[in-house]
Amino acid sequence: MGGMSLPRYFKVTLITALAWAFHHPAMAQDTRTVTEPVLPVVCAQVEATKTWSGSLPEADESKLDTAAIQKAIDGCAAGQAVELKAAAGRNALLAAPLQLRAGVTLILDKGVTLVASRNPRDYDLKGDGTCGILSPKYIPCRPLIAASKADGSGIMGGGVIEGRGGENMLGRNISWWELAHQADVQHNHQTVPRLIETSHTNNFTLYGITLHNAPNFHVVFNDGDGFTVWGVKIDSPLTARNTDGIDPGGATNVTISHSWFRCGDDDIAIKAAKDHGSSHITISHNHFLGGHGMTIGSETQGGVSAIRVTDLTIEKNNYGLTLRSNPLHGGDVHDVVYDDVCIRDTRYPVWFSTVYTDTLARPEMFAGATNFAHFTGIVLRDVRSQGGTDLMMIGIAPQLRMEVQFDGVSISGVATMKQRVAHVAVTEGPGPSNWTPLGEDVQITGQPGKGKLAACTWPAWPE
Repeated sequence: MGGMSLPRYFKVTLITALAWAFHHPAMAQDTRTVTEPVLPVVCAQVEATKTWSGSLPEADESKLDTAAIQKAIDGCAAGQAVELKAAAGRNALLAAPLQLRAGVTLILDKGVTLVASRNPRDYDLKGDGTCGILSPKYIPCRPLIAASKADGSGIMGGGVIEGRGGENMLGRNISWWELAHQADVQHNHQTVPRLIETSHTNNFTLYGITLHNAPNFHVVFNDGDGFTVWGVKIDSPLTARNTDGIDPGGATNVTISHSWFRCGDDDIAIKAAKDHGSSHITISHNHFLGGHGMTIGSETQGGVSAIRVTDLTIEKNNYGLTLRSNPLHGGDVHDVVYDDVCIRDTRYPVWFSTVYTDTLARPEMFAGATNFAHFTGIVLRDVRSQGGTDLMMIGIAPQLRMEVQFDGVSISGVATMKQRVAHVAVTEGPGPSNWTPLGEDVQITGQPGKGKLAACTWPAWPE
């Protein structure tokens, strides 16, 4: 592991960083009492005007239902809901960006699809033609559904929101996803809309809805206190670049439960930009069947703590449990418990790194960076994996050694797997473990318990 030595300019700035890399006291998960949501009283209904069977007739592509839906939302009292419903054999509505209001819920009946417009001009933030292009800098687009300072709003029902990320944009011979792949090849940014995005909105709820084929991230919850996701399905191809499932950022009191994910990037990614910490988050009773797994990072500068991940199955993913950051936007990550997690047919079952994105291989990218990440109080409890090839646990230096407890860890085939491990302190026990991390500056204390972990069960996708 000789290649893991710390670059000289990191050593110089590390002393300053240690001033804020401290340990927090242990805290709980979501502090709210969260139960299955209930549909609110309906204040208005908007009937379907189109028929959706995987596409729309070209003649319908300009016949938006946006105005009718938005008028109903704007006229609804707080605590009530607008219902989208089928009518006369029609099952779909076509919409450009919509804005939720405080206390108002949008309900999609089972069998109803809210179809996103394919016109990139509908998503321009300033009407300047910047959505649907490649750009040397990041330029945001308007999401299909936004909630800004809209406390108590939500989206519910058994219907589908169809993002159409794989269909060509109107007037263009390229889809949103193809544009994203071009951006990757050209080292550019794609200007692509997200499906649902909230900002400074508290007590937001997603319940029972299916989110399909988002052009970019499916759900982003930014800078809010109180976010409930229950019984949601998120479904996009593994090849659809940057189609994260749900990303809470700067988020407090979050529960994501009883939901299903398969997408082209992180299934769930908890983030914390500068001055926007994330804490008290419960991820429970969920299933990932494609994507990049359960992620924290890479933005952790604002601090991440009090995270509980329990009863999670992950299969056919690129990554399983991912905890990552780097010196550009790293911070303190503490009190994270993964409990009762089953992983299979996933190349990287455990991928923990404070030097994510080749920090040590390409240190020039991070010259002068001082936002060193420190991961402590990380617990793997009853974590079982089969079918992987690589394992990673890397802290950036002995002064910021990653601290992990193995309280029941079973990695099938661990003896032949590739391990990249450095600057890690592992406490073993009381549960059994068959993985002893091997690498530079690895400290092992405690002793694994005896016995075997319970066998995993693998639920199928609920079609």
